[in-house]
Amino acid sequence: MNDFNHPGFFQNPYPTYHQLQQSAEPLWIPHTQRTATAGVWLFSRYEDALSILKDNRALSKDTSRVAPKEGGSVLDRHMMNQDPPNHTRLRHLVAERFSPQKINGLEEEVTTVVRQLLESFSAKREIDFVAEFATALPVIVISRMVGIPAADYQKIREWSMSISRSFDSALAAESDLQQQRALLTELVDYIGYLIEERRRNPQPDLITALIAAQQSDDSLSYEELLAMVMLLLFAGHETTVSLLGSGLFLLCSHPEQLQLLQHNRQYLPLAIEEMLRYESPIQRTSFRVTASECNIGGKELQQGEQVCAIIGAANRDETVFKDPDSFNIKRSPNHHLAFGFGLHGCLGSSLARLEARITYTHLLERFPQLRLVSTTAEWEHSSLFRRLKTLPITV
Repeated sequence: MNDFNHPGFFQNPYPTYHQLQQSAEPLWIPHTQRTATAGVWLFSRYEDALSILKDNRALSKDTSRVAPKEGGSVLDRHMMNQDPPNHTRLRHLVAERFSPQKINGLEEEVTTVVRQLLESFSAKREIDFVAEFATALPVIVISRMVGIPAADYQKIREWSMSISRSFDSALAAESDLQQQRALLTELVDYIGYLIEERRRNPQPDLITALIAAQQSDDSLSYEELLAMVMLLLFAGHETTVSLLGSGLFLLCSHPEQLQLLQHNRQYLPLAIEEMLRYESPIQRTSFRVTASECNIGGKELQQGEQVCAIIGAANRDETVFKDPDSFNIKRSPNHHLAFGFGLHGCLGSSLARLEARITYTHLLERFPQLRLVSTTAEWEHSSLFRRLKTLPITV
């Protein structure tokens, strides 16, 4: 049972997910990734997904366990593809910059960007919220943090969109992988240029901070520096682009929930968590490798097999969430797994929540009568990311 290539799956994957959760076995799918295994086991139940995210002993994130000895990329060196102590060392270098306290310090700056983007809507009757806002805000914010020149923000988004297509192991073709390798070469050259520029002209940004860490105690190799910058750029905005677009669609397509939020703004934090659960921006985790024989949800696995969790399915598991297919902005508790869990939990979760909170606060105040042009959503053809192609609204 693999409907990941069916057009209907992209519009609504949840019937497929519910079927998977009723199966006695996890789903095996072949993939096109260049690894020592022919495919990956997909686990869809919440309990199994949580165990995968929590297990740092039997399951490994070290991609070198299954990667070919030749032909790897710089991205293989980032912290999400590492186990402790390397993961701990790399995450420590940037964790303080993404702490809740530091992120809250960005409120004024993010608010300014939000207001500027919303101001551009004033002269228009209809806008594409995805293209004109949801894509723009997160790219601007993370690019400023990292140290990307304003003239290159759009270039960063284009690189991210193109390269991310090849990460979808269920759908990526060989042509996607070839394009990824070419684009990665371009991106590595670009970031390498920025690194050299910051060595000559330090700035109060993450690239400069990482260079200082590299020079102070050799705790960061040049390849790890490149990989870190690339990861921060991609992970620092992809989730938020999805959250902002799908979140507004959910509110507008559930008018009773939108009205409830309009009259009770104290529900906004809960509403954001429900957006994350209901349309999880990342539908599947990146894969883990079994470091030893283990059992996940009754499935016996041998050493060297690849596994991952379907977050989008786990967050609709009826054994954990009451009426999981209902969008309820008052849902509490809401222990969704949209940002992962544990050691490899999303570093940018506080940033995504901040951007979403400021966006919806000002958007609903500025345009209380906004409406969808169409109640039919058009979703990207991806089994990895849950992302709207467009979102036309009237303001």
